[in-house]
Amino acid sequence: MTGSSAAEKRTKQLIIRVSPTEFETLTRQKTHPNLARYIRERVLEDGKASDKKTVKFQFPPEVVRVLAGMGNNLNQIAKALN
Repeated sequence: MTGSSAAEKRTKQLIIRVSPTEFETLTRQKTHPNLARYIRERVLEDGKASDKKTVKFQFPPEVVRVLAGMGNNLNQIAKALN
């Protein structure tokens, strides 16, 4: 899986919505004070969390559904522009 190098600047933003319960779960499970960094490490498995105990992380079905919808919308936009 491709990870970002230390020199690569993060310029893209991803916004997701979670329920209060999902947010509490993520906050409780995080192993780093910064929630965004924790999610990046868990999803991208870029090696930064490899020295910690590895725990499988799965997004809740609601989050997967939202991301799939976003991907579908992006494909429709790309198709319309082409």
